[in-house]
Amino acid sequence: TGYYYGGGAIFNYGETTISNSTITGNTASLGGALANSGSLTLQNSTISSNTAKGTLNGQHYYGGQGGGVYNWYYGTLTITKSTITGNKAISGGGINNVGSMEINGGSTVSKNSAFYAGGIYNLGYGTIANSTISGNSANLKTIKNYGYTYFYGGRGGGVGNFLNGVLTITNSTISGNSTTTGGPGGGICSDSIAVTITNSTISGNSSTG
Repeated sequence: TGYYYGGGAIFNYGETTISNSTITGNTASLGGALANSGSLTLQNSTISSNTAKGTLNGQHYYGGQGGGVYNWYYGTLTITKSTITGNKAISGGGINNVGSMEINGGSTVSKNSAFYAGGIYNLGYGTIANSTISGNSANLKTIKNYGYTYFYGGRGGGVGNFLNGVLTITNSTISGNSTTTGGPGGGICSDSIAVTITNSTISGNSSTG
């Protein structure tokens, strides 16, 4: 278990490659399994069933970012031929990126869940190539505080690209992702103008409620 810097299993601030490995069942505030502020390469590996736990203070959550992986501002994250599945968070059930991220080589981000961006939450520079984002969910949370009711999350079932996030998706599939209670972007939700999608399939996603 890791909290302040994050990384329930591993916190990397150097140069690390993880190959042919499974990282499962870990918990942290940032990056249930992995947190990175250096250079991290994940290849032929599985990140599964990890949790980034957040703390509710009033109407906002603190922490809870990146159920599988949290990539810090100066971090460089490369994921190749790997699977990120079954992880949970407040934002970015599979991955929360605020640095530089590349997902390629037939990687899969699937069946992760969060309030914001079930699969991938991007605030940095993200590239998804030749990969699949499927079966992830962003779930709306109702918060009652001092007699007021607030609605939290429910945006970006597969991918959320927010604020100054720059995202490029090429030769990839975004399918079967969902948001609940009519939240926006069952497949992709973006409030940034910097999204480029090329030669990709976006199908079977839903926004229900």
